[in-house]
Amino acid sequence: MSCLKDVPTLRGDNYTEWRKKVELAFVCAELDWVVDTPQPVRPTEPVR
Repeated sequence: MSCLKDVPTLRGDNYTEWRKKVELAFVCAELDWVVDTPQPVRPTEPVR
């Protein structure tokens, strides 16, 4: 699974790049994507 070394550590600002590289690593390893939910939307700050 040499594709895994190309997957960066997930941080808040690199989700899109991380997701693409994880999907590519799964394809290389012939695995299915198990968790396929989109990135959650950040809730708005409550008004007080």
